[in-house]
Amino acid sequence: MNQTLALDIGGADIIQRLCVDLSQATNLEAGILSVVTTIERSLAPRDCQVTLLLAGEPRLLRGVGPVRIPDDTQRAALREGEIVVVPQSEAGMICFAPLRARRALIGWICLIDPTWSPEHESLLRMIAGQSGPALALLGNIGRRDDQAAQLQTLNEIGRLISSAFDLTQLFTAIHAVVQRVVEAPTFLIALYDAQTEELEPVYLIHEGRPQPTNERWSKDVGLAGVVVRERQPLCVSDYAKECERRGVQPQMLDGRIPGPAWVGVPLIAHDRLIGVIVLASSRAGYVYRQEHVNLLMTIAAHAAVALDRAWLYERAERQAQQLLVLNRIGRIITSSIDPQQVPDIILRQVTELLDAEESSLLLTDDHTGEMVFAYTTGQVGKRILGQRLPRGVGIAGYVAATGQSVIVNDVQSDERFYRSMDLSTGYTTRTLLAVPLRGVGGVEGVIEVLNRRDLRPFTVEDQRLLEALADYAVIALENARQFQKIDQALARRAQELARTNEQLQQHLRSLTALNAFGMAINTTLRSPHEILSMTARGIAEMTGAIGAMALLPDGEIMRPVVSIGLRMPLDERMLNVVHRVIATGRPDTLPPDPEAPGRAPRCVVLIVPLRATQRTLGCVCVAYTNALPEPSDRETVILFASQAAVAIESIDLFMAVRTARDQMASILASTREGILLIDTDGTVAVANAALSDLTTLDASIIHGLPIDAFLSRWFEAAAYETEECAALQRGIDDVLTGTAQFVAGELSGRSGQLRHLEWSVLRAQSSGDSHGGVLLVLRDITATKEAERMRHDLTHMIVHDLRSPLSGVMASIELMMRGVPGKLNDQQRHVLQIASTSAANMLDMINTLLDISRLEAGRMPIERCIGNIRDIIHDSVQRLASLALDRAITIRTEVEEDVPDIYADLGLISRIIQNLVSNAIKFSHRGGLVTVRAAVETADDGQPKVIVSVSDQGVGIAPGDRERIFAKFSQVGERRGGTGLGLAFCRQAIEAHGERIWVNSELGRGSTFFFTIPVAS
Repeated sequence: MNQTLALDIGGADIIQRLCVDLSQATNLEAGILSVVTTIERSLAPRDCQVTLLLAGEPRLLRGVGPVRIPDDTQRAALREGEIVVVPQSEAGMICFAPLRARRALIGWICLIDPTWSPEHESLLRMIAGQSGPALALLGNIGRRDDQAAQLQTLNEIGRLISSAFDLTQLFTAIHAVVQRVVEAPTFLIALYDAQTEELEPVYLIHEGRPQPTNERWSKDVGLAGVVVRERQPLCVSDYAKECERRGVQPQMLDGRIPGPAWVGVPLIAHDRLIGVIVLASSRAGYVYRQEHVNLLMTIAAHAAVALDRAWLYERAERQAQQLLVLNRIGRIITSSIDPQQVPDIILRQVTELLDAEESSLLLTDDHTGEMVFAYTTGQVGKRILGQRLPRGVGIAGYVAATGQSVIVNDVQSDERFYRSMDLSTGYTTRTLLAVPLRGVGGVEGVIEVLNRRDLRPFTVEDQRLLEALADYAVIALENARQFQKIDQALARRAQELARTNEQLQQHLRSLTALNAFGMAINTTLRSPHEILSMTARGIAEMTGAIGAMALLPDGEIMRPVVSIGLRMPLDERMLNVVHRVIATGRPDTLPPDPEAPGRAPRCVVLIVPLRATQRTLGCVCVAYTNALPEPSDRETVILFASQAAVAIESIDLFMAVRTARDQMASILASTREGILLIDTDGTVAVANAALSDLTTLDASIIHGLPIDAFLSRWFEAAAYETEECAALQRGIDDVLTGTAQFVAGELSGRSGQLRHLEWSVLRAQSSGDSHGGVLLVLRDITATKEAERMRHDLTHMIVHDLRSPLSGVMASIELMMRGVPGKLNDQQRHVLQIASTSAANMLDMINTLLDISRLEAGRMPIERCIGNIRDIIHDSVQRLASLALDRAITIRTEVEEDVPDIYADLGLISRIIQNLVSNAIKFSHRGGLVTVRAAVETADDGQPKVIVSVSDQGVGIAPGDRERIFAKFSQVGERRGGTGLGLAFCRQAIEAHGERIWVNSELGRGSTFFFTIPVAS
């Protein structure tokens, strides 16, 4: 008994001290520390955990190890305020003590292995009983539960708002959720129009009743504008005083100033301000607190997103409806057989889409410039249909003049408004939207829409829709005009088709006749007279002519070949037209002769040329009574004449070909050259008798043989040298394949056994530039070769036989000039000097002729060595200086600095230069200029060559003589002396080096000789 009393007294002290500590604690952590300290002093547990329920979830605020959570049964006992002891546990005895506040479990104290007895249990119950309310007060646990409830409410608000897509339902939902968390006798949602910088009230509730929302106001009026401008919430206790303080005009709602308690929060979606939510209360003493503002901001965030989404949804539905209407109008435009009804349909759709009271379509009168009400809707529209507005009057006149769309949401204050229409109809126009009808030629009219039924203003989006519909209206009006034009055009077209059908029938008859005529003249070989007779009869029958006559030239006279029907006189008047038609190749007409006798038939004559492919053969004259036939009949006459001309030309060509064939056969048979035509496929097409004779092959087996077989048989019989046969074979192949155009060579016959043949292979041209095969021409040059051999032997004999006596003569003259026989007087010496010079010239000529013969025979040795062309030119010119001086000729040398050394027979090169310079001096005028040049150039084979040229300003060489001058004993033009051997020697010497020599010349301007020399490597 005494122990129990002592414990009770001690427990009271412990509880009293705990209460003092808890009352002095300033925060939850200090309070929990006081509770834990008291328990550890009195019960000495191994561990003490303090767990509180925050938002319904256990949170360990004091203790170590994992949080100890009672099961459902144990938690139910704790809710009743009982101590729960778990005696058997891995950690030892566990004891749970409830922490309660306002009869609700807010947490628990968990003791692990405490000192335990019934008295300790009583003490723990008292500690827990005092700790629960104190900790709840310190941690504001009740407030946290309120916030959790508010969060749950906000979540419900979010779900409620997000489920609404209709704007009216969404406004009602936002109002309902606001009422759940804050007092709102006056509730307003106003949307912000950034383009006009105005606020439009869309939802207004006062004392539970909806109020009208027609008035818009500027953002500079009222505190809602402050919220818009600052994008921040605003909470005031006296609306009127705050407006006065800020210097803004109060905004009346339903005819009264809201408040005095007033709060406004912005509606911001995706960083874009779309409006404000306004709450106001007139209850005395009521004010909105910051927590109300916070809640409203949260609601506004949800509401803004939902409103933005709902607007997008509504806009998408509206656009879908607009597109549906536009598509329907498009289908009506393309399918309607009455285009006049389309504008009326468009106006009805405009009125429906824009929810307008009245709409009208005005068209511009092109003659007066007035605007005519062509289409209207509404009761007032019926009364003004057909009325006119003066040019440029009213808003419609302004739109027609400027071509710009106009939105007027306060019509009565707009100076452009034409009030006479309202006065005459008794109608009041509040808002107006007008757009132009733009056609190809400019503005054709205006569409007007008046007064939205929902009293809302017209917007830019409404303008765009009306402009799109206006485009359709323009198309419909244009279609109506085109429909009228098409209707008229169809009537004309029907008449044209009837005429065309008649013409087609006529053309069919003409084509049938032309076809029959063509078959008649082309399937059988007929004479020109027969063809022209058929032509004249066909023309007369097909075109209804009264006479036809065909004229062909006979020298200078035009003679009628065929004449049927009316006989037409060939007087001067007709012949003038006939000659003009033949000269120009174009048809012409001869009108009736006004001077013809009265009894003579008056007729007009159509004169058509007989035009073939190459020339005009004559003409056809066709006579008609009074007037020419239709153009189709005239075309028929031209076609008949053309077919006849081509048929006659074909007959002429056929006869010419047959004659040419006979002539060619005669030529081939009479020519001495053997001619063989090889077809493109490589077979023998033609071979004349001379070829058969030259090849000793039977003519009957040559034709049709492949060229390879022909050559094999020929060479087997003739046994020419293998290399020469191969050269002929290659030449034929090269020309056949197009590698070469012309190849020539010789077949050397053995003396007394085979003929010596010269052959040439060239491409045979067919019509145009097409390949006609290959021609092989064989010419027997056996006699020519024999004559050449005899001439060569004669020349060789003359040279050798003259050289020895001439040498003796020159030696004798030299002895006499030395005075061996005796002293000579001047006259004798002069005569001997002439004889010596002549003998020397003759010896030079003989030596040159001998050198030419040796070069031709390839027996003259070419002693090549490296030399300087500059020195060779200098020495050669010096040797001819006296000759140039006698004729007052200037010799100029031009040798480029980079000319390399040459590799040649230097003696021969010097003789070549001397011959060319000597010729240049001889053929130059007195006082002329001879130029010797040397330069290096790259040849066609890519190798460098030294090119030497000798130019003079003499008489020049005719083009036909430029090859002949290189032949032996050849002299052309004005004779200037010489033997005609110098250029022949030059050519043989240059070709012996494997190079070439040529000449460029112009008569009267001089000549330039060129030759090439190999460069020393």
